[in-house]
Amino acid sequence: MQERRLTNAPSPDSLAAEEPISHSMPGNLSRDISMDATYGGRDGLLRILRNPDNMWGLSLKGWEMLIPQARFAGVWPQLAAQVRRRGKQADVPPQVWGQMEATLRVAEAHANSCRWEVNRLQRAMADVSCPLILLKGAAFLSSEMPWAEGRSFSDIDILVPHQKLTVVESALRRDGWVNSVESPLDVEYFRRWMQELAPMWHPERKIQVDIHHSIIPPRNRLRFDPSPLFEDAVPVRGSVCTLSPVDMVLHAASNLFCTGEFTWILRDLHEVYSMLNVFSQSPEFWSRLTSRAEQLNLTKPLYYALRYSRKMFNTQVPSDVVAAAERWRPGWLTLKFVDLLVDRTLFPNSLDQIDEGRDFALTLREYWAVPRLGVLTTGLFWLKRLPKWLLVWLKLDVPDVVGGPVQLDRRQGPENQMPV
Repeated sequence: MQERRLTNAPSPDSLAAEEPISHSMPGNLSRDISMDATYGGRDGLLRILRNPDNMWGLSLKGWEMLIPQARFAGVWPQLAAQVRRRGKQADVPPQVWGQMEATLRVAEAHANSCRWEVNRLQRAMADVSCPLILLKGAAFLSSEMPWAEGRSFSDIDILVPHQKLTVVESALRRDGWVNSVESPLDVEYFRRWMQELAPMWHPERKIQVDIHHSIIPPRNRLRFDPSPLFEDAVPVRGSVCTLSPVDMVLHAASNLFCTGEFTWILRDLHEVYSMLNVFSQSPEFWSRLTSRAEQLNLTKPLYYALRYSRKMFNTQVPSDVVAAAERWRPGWLTLKFVDLLVDRTLFPNSLDQIDEGRDFALTLREYWAVPRLGVLTTGLFWLKRLPKWLLVWLKLDVPDVVGGPVQLDRRQGPENQMPV
């Protein structure tokens, strides 16, 4: 078998180029980091995420700059977990370790809650003839992935076949789950445009579950068949499964670059980097990843994930994988546009005030993920996307835009009302 070579050769604007990102000023996607290790902040956070050993030489001033950025990016618990995992508690200032220890206790409570909710979901779906496939954080935790340590959980994401949605939804309702949205318009929006149902909420345990039937919106530009995901799911225990390693990477990539979820982009890209580092220990991982991306038509999101993982964290990717990914490269204008969005959404200009530029970039990224131009002509889409003040000013309401009043099934409670 031909030997795989890790690519280090620089090539401007190429996936193979190792161009660390610096954020001392906006618009510097390819500028090298040359910062004293005694300081923290944005550049320091990227240096530490690449190599946690950079934490040991950080001054108190550096920690003072680093901690707010790490909290904002959602990676502060992961840094605390790195310190504990390496047994380096004595190498960070005691004031800092006190904050880290408190963060880890909160994270452990999140993890215990997540495990319990997975157990409850498994019990609720005991009579449903389909596996319970966990996604995102719950999958990482159940698979005992190293990057799951310290991760917080705002909800539980599960994946079920589309034909089982009604059965799964009914099973959860019997177990006390209700819709977290009451508006029939919200429910219809999720069912028509999204890869998941409207979130369900457990009033007693105060937890949310997102029931996915795909990993990208069904009307996305990319034609995608989710059935292979179910065929290759990896059992964890009982009926609980996770996606296979290559599908985990593709899901993380598509979640970023097909659904417009850039709010936690640094944390999510660092998870991609962690997955690639761990999963690539299997000799067949890289070849399976590229062939799987082609099979599922997810080559574009994988290209972006590899590109920015390399740029931010110097991820080592075999040269043949780089060559394959270059075939999936988008046009130069699209690439420059996505570069700009990634660079602008990683960090705000200031943590002390609202960054309107970053908020605009996040909104722009969300609209960039709109499936097709024809979607823009549908009333339901605009009724959900337009600001409420503009809808009031235009005197638009549900009957005007959607085309007819929404009928409700009066036999259901207000939390379960559905359009008929």
